[in-house]
Amino acid sequence: MDDRVEIPTLQARPYERFLTRIVDDYLGSVCASVVKVFHKSGPLPLPLIGRDCQPALQSAHVKSALKSLIQHGMVTSSPTGPKGVSLFELDEREICLRIRVPKYVAFVGNLIGVEAEVALELLGEHGRLTVHDLIERFRTSQQDASAKGEQRFLQCLQSLCDQRFLVQVDLPSEDGDHGKEPAAPSTKLAPPQNEFNVDENPDAVVKINHERFTFAFRNELIVEYVSGRLDPVAGEIVRVMLLPRDRGSAPVNLTDRYEYSEMSIFDNLPEVPAVSRAQLRQYLHEMMYDNVPIIELKESISSGEVYVVRVDAIVGELRRRHTQSIVRAKFGDEAGRIFMLLLDKKQLESKSVSDLALVSKKQTREKLYKMLEQDFVHLQELAKSADRNPQRTLYIWSVPLNKVYAQLRSAFMFAWVNLRERLKRETEEAQPVIDHLRYSGAGASSLSEADQKVYETWAKRSERLENAMLRVDDDILLFRDL
Repeated sequence: MDDRVEIPTLQARPYERFLTRIVDDYLGSVCASVVKVFHKSGPLPLPLIGRDCQPALQSAHVKSALKSLIQHGMVTSSPTGPKGVSLFELDEREICLRIRVPKYVAFVGNLIGVEAEVALELLGEHGRLTVHDLIERFRTSQQDASAKGEQRFLQCLQSLCDQRFLVQVDLPSEDGDHGKEPAAPSTKLAPPQNEFNVDENPDAVVKINHERFTFAFRNELIVEYVSGRLDPVAGEIVRVMLLPRDRGSAPVNLTDRYEYSEMSIFDNLPEVPAVSRAQLRQYLHEMMYDNVPIIELKESISSGEVYVVRVDAIVGELRRRHTQSIVRAKFGDEAGRIFMLLLDKKQLESKSVSDLALVSKKQTREKLYKMLEQDFVHLQELAKSADRNPQRTLYIWSVPLNKVYAQLRSAFMFAWVNLRERLKRETEEAQPVIDHLRYSGAGASSLSEADQKVYETWAKRSERLENAMLRVDDDILLFRDL
């Protein structure tokens, strides 16, 4: 199996398949059917949900599915219908971000500890839970856990809450209401809750704060980009500037841009690597005058001159670069050069494209029309006369960047669904062997030669498929969630 994930031909409704595939994996086919209805119809009252499912669902099944979806934050409700009837509405972003839970687990494991991984796994599996339920489920899943292990789990849980990777919410009510969250809209992270103590609030309900993880992953992407453009020291300087100056109390918003004076940057830098004020000043100057400026200088009434990271510009540059790599992989190196040239120059005639890209006229036309077939470029005809004579018409090439990004988002979601379904089929074929190993407690060496071959083939293929899904998820993060 090739490690590269090709961009597939777009199919109808890839986004709907993406949503239903995620829900099917987590909560089953009935919940997936309900999600499909919501996606097509929008907010609905309870009686209409089961009727619109294919096949139609009984009321008890619909209520059970809604309960699970609300528990996981995938559906919300509010009394906004006629006569105060509750309307249930799909939270599509919450569903889309579910695919990133395995990445969350690895992230908090490296940052906080193994017990934090367990907490994220439990919340990913069961949705929002009380602190008491989390502790009980930890005891069940870690039967050999000691008192010290439970204490470490509580400490990790507290750390997750303090750093807002977990956010406190209200428990869904019996009538299906989703409860009120202290968080603002989807682009804003929950405000800090330093007063929240897990030891003293066993009945407090917590859930995964997807936006906080998105914020962290975005910052890592930017730091990696800056480190590659300059060096790791510049990356650490930018890492400081991407976080709020008041780390303990300031609310974090994905759209916020934090202002730092030179002195405040210097004061917040880590001890290693050691950077002098003169070196810091030089780094700031280089980042300001990079080809794609990384930071900008502003005037602040309170602090004078302050520096701000140009987050949107960097994310835009990352998208452009990745799009160019996709174009190069699909159409060749010359097409990649032509594509970036059109991005830089905005609009060009075919002859100008050929001259500036150093590609022959024949090859330029071939590459342009191949990209045009898949909507990576746009051709505009500007007639000089009313008869629209081709000889008196200008043919202007450009890149419809937003359309390209939308197309890539659909393609990435389509690819993720295909990889997930392939993984499911591979696992189903090897399920008897996997179950035997799981329930017998024996190692792979206890299997027959034929079963060992089945297991090894499954393990190898599943690892490749999971790695491919992680790479596609990175693309979805860059093009959809940032």
